[in-house]
Amino acid sequence: MLWALAERSDDLLVVDHPYFEREEPTVSDDQGTYVQTDVIFENTLTHEWNHGLGETVTALLDAGWS
Repeated sequence: MLWALAERSDDLLVVDHPYFEREEPTVSDDQGTYVQTDVIFENTLTHEWNHGLGETVTALLDAGWS
C-alpha cells in the first residue's frame, strides 16, 4: 500500500497510484536517486509492477513459508 500513497499539497495522504497488480508497468524516467551522489546517470527509465500484500503473502505460502 505504501507505493500507492502520495502526499498532496495540503499534506493529506491519498491513494494516487495503482494498488492492485496490473499487466502494464508504471513507467518513470527520474533523473535523480534516493541517495546523495554526484554521479550523473545515463539510463534512468524504469518499469515497475506493484504487487499487493495479498499476492505477496499467497506467493510465500505457496512456496512453503508458513
